Amino acid sequence: MHEMLDWWLNLNKNLDSQKLSTQEKNRLLYIELSRLHLDPTKWRAWGKQLLENGLDPFPYIYTPGIGTAILAHKEGFDIDSQIPKSIKPLDIIADPQNFDEKKIKEIILQKASKLYRLYQPAKTFDLNKSNPLSDWGVVITNKRRVLGFGEVPDGGEWIVRGKVDCYEMATEGKVSLMIPLAINVESIKKDEKLHDKYISQVLLLLESLGVSFIQFEDFDGESAFRILEWSRQNLHTPVFNDDIEGTAWIILLAKLAAYARYPSLRFKDSLFIFHGGGGAAVGTANFLEKYLLKHYEEHNIPEASSLIHKQFLMTDSAGLLYEGRTVKSKGDKPEFKSFQLPWVLKNPKLLSKINKNGGSVSLKETMEILGPEILGPHGTIFLIGLSTCPDQFTELVIKTARQVLDQHPERKPLPLFIDSCSNPTYKTEILTNQESQKFPSSSPEEKQQIITKAIERIFTAADGRVCLTTGSPMHHPKYMVSQLNNFLGFPAAGLALLNYQLSTINSQLDINRLGESIANTCLKFLIEKEKDRFDQGALCPTSKHLFELTQTAAQEGLAHQI
Repeated sequence: MHEMLDWWLNLNKNLDSQKLSTQEKNRLLYIELSRLHLDPTKWRAWGKQLLENGLDPFPYIYTPGIGTAILAHKEGFDIDSQIPKSIKPLDIIADPQNFDEKKIKEIILQKASKLYRLYQPAKTFDLNKSNPLSDWGVVITNKRRVLGFGEVPDGGEWIVRGKVDCYEMATEGKVSLMIPLAINVESIKKDEKLHDKYISQVLLLLESLGVSFIQFEDFDGESAFRILEWSRQNLHTPVFNDDIEGTAWIILLAKLAAYARYPSLRFKDSLFIFHGGGGAAVGTANFLEKYLLKHYEEHNIPEASSLIHKQFLMTDSAGLLYEGRTVKSKGDKPEFKSFQLPWVLKNPKLLSKINKNGGSVSLKETMEILGPEILGPHGTIFLIGLSTCPDQFTELVIKTARQVLDQHPERKPLPLFIDSCSNPTYKTEILTNQESQKFPSSSPEEKQQIITKAIERIFTAADGRVCLTTGSPMHHPKYMVSQLNNFLGFPAAGLALLNYQLSTINSQLDINRLGESIANTCLKFLIEKEKDRFDQGALCPTSKHLFELTQTAAQEGLAHQI
């Protein structure tokens, strides 16, 4: 029986008959799915039946679908009145004068009670026990960097709703007791100490209620690193930041798949460019550094740390981050943010090749000038896009990367690896500015035409020798494109952390080891269950086996903690 699949197809048919705009249709789909969620069993059956029939539910409950809820207020649409109260995310407005712990605790427990009735209707939620949220998780945001939309104080809370939906769907309900929590920091965002103090008080309150794990979502770069570091030092509750860490796990997956697919490839001979310079880019560089330090040690590669800081280059809107750059600094404003400093290029030999007098070194120039100095005979260029800006991986940039690689004959058979990871789709790096502007209001057919053109442009510019991954789902009838999305990782992490906490006293576990294990499990599923795609150049699995993948990744992740 496919009752929920039939419901979905009929719903889409009915909406299509109304000649709605794409945005109007997407909003109504999200509203109907939210109402369906009042029956969690049917909601999960809907997702399962879609996956069983070659369809994907995640673009509707997560990205890009969640964007219709995030931007509703900004676009003058009253979505709050259309969504059941129990489904809405919890939005707490920070008071700069006072942290009312009693009131906030009451609000959180009231929300938990409503959710408990939804998921455990035959049981009673005990508000008075010492750890009432002992088998719960929390996704929390300060709404400062929501997807590719930036700061969204009125609507950004919906990102945590999308996130908890992914946990529930991917784990088949095993992780369903989740509080989607947003802190509106408008009144305190300019005072770093006040902001961090308020967030830390919320986190301490959550820990006192016994939560099993906390996931940070869409914090701005600087506060994301500060809050994560504070939490690891001061909380017993396991925490992770999906933007900083979850993104890195999935990008590691793509690198492991590349290494497995192309036997001649050597990481030590390769150039890694992290384009964007924000929290996701820096977090990914930090994580890959830890992985490569172990990899190089296992392969007896000397001076591993120095090598990594030579082959890892960070670029942002002003180009290469290098010592002596003076493009952004004005008055008291520093050139680089504190979390970027470890990845500012300081290698004297490489710096001597740059003759810009502190000026900008573009992405193209970075590859032209420094690529030949860094690349070895068995290396490639890993171009990792985390900028949330279109028109970055242009035809000229891709041609330049391919030309630099082809300067050594042994590198010619190796593909250029491009991760165009930014969400939502119209913010991804491989679209032109014109395509990006046109995309949101386009029909589904027009969107596919834009995507097809962008993919063909990339493959043509690289002479067909390229492996492409994207953050949003993109498809082409001829070329293989893999979707690198965090939903392959964070639900497994949540399930592992929940099971870990149920069997131990609250304590921090090795998040890096957990992430590496999840990446390896994803790779195993790609090679064993989707071998045809792997042989064609896919670097990550699809969501086809997501339920089994999530369960297995969680189990293996826990096993690696022992």
